[in-house]
Amino acid sequence: MTRTLHKVLDRFALGLVSAAALLVLTNCSKEVSREVSEENLVGVEGEPLTGISTFSWIYARILSTACVECHNPSGMATVNYHVQLNFADRSAAYTTLLVSTVNGVTSTGTCAPLRVVVPGSPKISYLLGTLIQSYSSGNFGGVDNCTPYAGHYSTIHLSNEQKSALVGWIQSGALDN
Repeated sequence: MTRTLHKVLDRFALGLVSAAALLVLTNCSKEVSREVSEENLVGVEGEPLTGISTFSWIYARILSTACVECHNPSGMATVNYHVQLNFADRSAAYTTLLVSTVNGVTSTGTCAPLRVVVPGSPKISYLLGTLIQSYSSGNFGGVDNCTPYAGHYSTIHLSNEQKSALVGWIQSGALDN
């Protein structure tokens, strides 16, 4: 009798574990498929996500790995397209992101008066318009006929965590932290 009871309890427990795993996987897939936008990249009541929203994290995990090949003094973006972003080292990266404005013709129109990063304003920071598709639009940042360069959407595949870090960092004031 005891052996039969153990078999029944084991099967019941296995069923509960399977149901719990299915529930977790279902919720995870819903989270992964959500559109990345400022609204779902920030915490409760508009507070930015913490921990990863620092410039040190962004430089180490995004700029120095996915961007530096083209965005350095001798890189293709600088030489061929005159993009004035230098991610060769952390200090240069921070400075050029905060000081640079968009110059020349972009993928559509001219976005010359826009800044690459506007501390506290992710929606008008050109950097996000080039890296996160939901931030890109015609007349970006209120500039007529400006649509950010869209080539990075297909070549640089940032994770939601990386996108969250960028948005959170800019929203928090783009500090050198």
